[in-house]
Amino acid sequence: MLRDVIIIGGGVSGLTAAIYLEEEGLKPLLIEATGRVGGRIKTDHYKGFLLDRGFQILLTSYPEVKKTLDFDAINLQKYAPGALILGENGEKNIVCDPFREPSKIFASAFSSIGSLADKFKILGLTRRLKKKSVASIFEGEDYSTLVYLRDNDFSEDIIEDFFIPFFSGIFLEPKLKTSRKMFEFLFKMFAEGYATIPELGIGQIPIQLKSQLNLTEIKFDERVTHIEGNKVYTNKNECYEAKKIIIASEAIGLVKHHRKEVNSKYFGTSVMYFSADKSPIKDKYIALNAKKNKIINNISVPSNISSAYAPKGKHLIALSTVGLATDSQAPYLAQIKAEMSEWFGEEVHQWEHLKTYHIPYSLPSQEKVSYDILPEKMIVGEHIVLAGDYLSNSSINAAMKSGRLAAEIVVKSIGKM
Repeated sequence: MLRDVIIIGGGVSGLTAAIYLEEEGLKPLLIEATGRVGGRIKTDHYKGFLLDRGFQILLTSYPEVKKTLDFDAINLQKYAPGALILGENGEKNIVCDPFREPSKIFASAFSSIGSLADKFKILGLTRRLKKKSVASIFEGEDYSTLVYLRDNDFSEDIIEDFFIPFFSGIFLEPKLKTSRKMFEFLFKMFAEGYATIPELGIGQIPIQLKSQLNLTEIKFDERVTHIEGNKVYTNKNECYEAKKIIIASEAIGLVKHHRKEVNSKYFGTSVMYFSADKSPIKDKYIALNAKKNKIINNISVPSNISSAYAPKGKHLIALSTVGLATDSQAPYLAQIKAEMSEWFGEEVHQWEHLKTYHIPYSLPSQEKVSYDILPEKMIVGEHIVLAGDYLSNSSINAAMKSGRLAAEIVVKSIGKM
């Protein structure tokens, strides 16, 4: 049976491609190696808690996401715009957006995080990037975020205490080698929208995408072993044939076999979840560890954002590292609790460890990024089209955009056959 198109991978890019293919009347076959859709975006149900696979947020200002997702249907819950900075000797300070949280402007302005001049520079940067188009942000040369911040005359204090802990938690690399284009893009997205999570977990995103599919056939728990021409072979000794094949999997596997020059460098992270009777953070902020010698980079209490994340009377605490943690057993957890007790007191030792996720492939490297994805980067030979955020920049937005563009290439190609 000759099919119109086969999609390999049921992550965000693969699901988005299927949605746009269906809009053109095509009936894709989607082959997924696991028993679920979502790829790196997943929520586990564990002992009454919702555990996202890694600390993940959705920025409501992502342009591509707004085309595809129904925000109301997944009931997005907002983080407070800003951060709680955890400094030396148990010090805590708030850095907030004064336009959205005017009641906190004095606490933020007179905190010890950076100088007053730094704070005015952040406001100036916010205004400039709001006026700048996304396309223009991605023009020009790539150079590191750290160089960019220094070129914009931010003090070393604000870089060390705010920018490094905040953006290293997003980029998953501690030296801010990530392209300044990605920094500007994300800074603009944070300024124009909100950091959110769906009420019932980040996994609601691929669930909603899948719910939009009516014509797509999905094969779960079936792994593609290789592709020959227009034929796809799987570990179940199946052979599927199609006019076009979209590879929507991670860059380190099947993609690398067909496009060797693709960006296959990546970063990992570990996230440790704990249960507690009391939340260590009162507000809906992400807390950033600004100490130099640290284990944990950022602390979040998802149950502060959505009560559905924890059973009644309990709170869910997520501690995230930059890079993979080496161990989740008792000695390592004791070190983590000792670190956290500096700010949150002895009650930290009562936190119950629920689960640790070690995620080797969390994000592609982003020292060089783009916004537009040229067709020549996506098309491999006569039959294969690539999709994935590694083609441009690491974000849900880029994953969805690559899926849409892959579908457009396939539709145009099939129309000529």
